Amino acid sequence: MKRFLLLALTAGLLSPIAANSETWWLVIKAAEGTKGRSYSWKIPTTSEAECNAANAKVVARENWKNWTKISQQSISGICLKGK
Repeated sequence: MKRFLLLALTAGLLSPIAANSETWWLVIKAAEGTKGRSYSWKIPTTSEAECNAANAKVVARENWKNWTKISQQSISGICLKGK
């Protein structure tokens, strides 16, 4: 029974599906220039295309409706390939 369990775990780790799984991380930084405050977020996505689409939405200033004085703030994002 122990051999079967070890074989099943090893096969799962070496399977092509496990090797092809990847995560793209959208890393966002927002800063309030006059107040010196900054915020950052990490958001996992499943593909580079999904990450880039989310990044385009995030950095669009018109989507940040609740922040006042948006001209004094900077918002940026980058997509990074993770493990």
